[in-house]
Amino acid sequence: MKYFTLAPHRPLFWAILSFSLLSNFASHGQLSISCPANITQDNDAGECGAVVNYTPPVGTGTGTGLLTTLTLGLPSGSFFPVGVTQVRYTVTNDQGQSALCTFFITVQDVEDPVFDCPPNIIVNANPLTCGAVVNFSIPPVTDNCVVIDVYQSGGLSSGSVFPIGENSVNFEAIDSEVNLGLCRLQIDVIDVTTPTIVCPANILVEVISTCSAVVIYTAPVGVEECTISNTLQTAGLGSGSNFPLGTTVETYTVTDLGGNTLSCSFNVTVVDIAPPLLSCPADISVNAAPGSCFAQVVFPPATVTDNCPGFTLVQTDGLPSGTDFPAGTTTIEYTATDGSGNVSVCSFNITVTENNPPTIVCPGNIVLNTDPGDCFAVVNYAVPLGTDDCAGAATVLISGLGSGANFPIGITTEEYSVTDASGNEATCSFTVTVTDVEAPVIDCPGTLNFPTSPGRCDGLAVFGIPTFTDNCPGGTIVRTAGQPSNSLFPIGITVMEYTATDANGNVSICTFNVVINDEEDPVITCPA
Repeated sequence: MKYFTLAPHRPLFWAILSFSLLSNFASHGQLSISCPANITQDNDAGECGAVVNYTPPVGTGTGTGLLTTLTLGLPSGSFFPVGVTQVRYTVTNDQGQSALCTFFITVQDVEDPVFDCPPNIIVNANPLTCGAVVNFSIPPVTDNCVVIDVYQSGGLSSGSVFPIGENSVNFEAIDSEVNLGLCRLQIDVIDVTTPTIVCPANILVEVISTCSAVVIYTAPVGVEECTISNTLQTAGLGSGSNFPLGTTVETYTVTDLGGNTLSCSFNVTVVDIAPPLLSCPADISVNAAPGSCFAQVVFPPATVTDNCPGFTLVQTDGLPSGTDFPAGTTTIEYTATDGSGNVSVCSFNITVTENNPPTIVCPGNIVLNTDPGDCFAVVNYAVPLGTDDCAGAATVLISGLGSGANFPIGITTEEYSVTDASGNEATCSFTVTVTDVEAPVIDCPGTLNFPTSPGRCDGLAVFGIPTFTDNCPGGTIVRTAGQPSNSLFPIGITVMEYTATDANGNVSICTFNVVINDEEDPVITCPA
């Protein structure tokens, strides 16, 4: 609350002062009296006047019975009202003579009217009108004397829509002495509407040959409906900057005149998608030391370059350089990983050749007969196992059937090979001979009896050819003695012989008898 005071205008005061200069001393005959000078004094605090003290004048002169009296105004020590009070003193004697003097006491009202000025009014703005309707009344005012006028001297009237910000409404009061009192009512209309701001979507940039990326985007600008707003970037690098690998958070904040703020953020992510460039040494071939299965091999590490610093190179397989490598092929592998997790792998081989061939000894040749009733033989033998000075020799059957197999009739060659880690090879072989000694089995009939043919001395014999079985397929059976079936056999016994020969030359002989019996009686021709 602020107060302002205007100095009062007092033209009457100067006129009275001029008059008093002429009348503050008077004489009449032999009597005289001298008044004090005119007095000007401010009012007592809070009073519409002041207690004024002055030295009362005393008259002098000839004669008897001199008497000085206050004939106009107030005595010293009285309460004088604001304004000009004329004070007159008169001196008299017994002869009826008199003299007088006059002076003026002016009490100035120097106190301005005092407003009971209300505190600041704080209201929230209506978002639709960007202001607020504010109602108020003229504040009460007091004065030590009389207030003659109170009015609103500035600002919008009560019930108006006050804009956002600080608004002043001024009131003035004038008292009877033209002292001016002021009251300034401050009306603060607060913008409580939050501005709006929309950030762009997240940005993803992939790099191959660089380790950063210049990213240009449209920076967001906040919007405020009622007041001016200011949008600032409060985090991140800004459009057009060189963004490093990884995610950078770009944050923008809009602030309006009311101090309302709103922020938005988005991510700028730069991703390195290029794997490191990794190069391994060429393959290395060395011979093992004489009489040894190893060779010491020293090799350079793989070389790696990348578009970004911070990669790692690790040997992920094989033996380290400078160690003894065994006979055979060892794969050396390197893995390079950059700071973004991109991986490259390369490898090369170190081959240690051991020139001493392995050894292998096969069992002796095997000869045996077929299993009973079978046309083969199950053959089990001790499988040969090659040996070598160095580990890693492998023995395999390269020809034949293998131990425990069904070996057919005839000669089967079993051949084994042993190969060491350096590729040196040795072989051995043996034969398995299976012989069929099982003869065919003939279903040979017993003796066959037939009668002689009527009126003949021989007989017709009809019979089937004997059959045979064998452990092996094939073979033949032939008649090797006697007569064929369905032919005339002589009376008596005819020995029949059939010979069966299997596919391997085994022979079986079947013999049986065909007997022709003369069962016809003689015919006698008697004489008449």
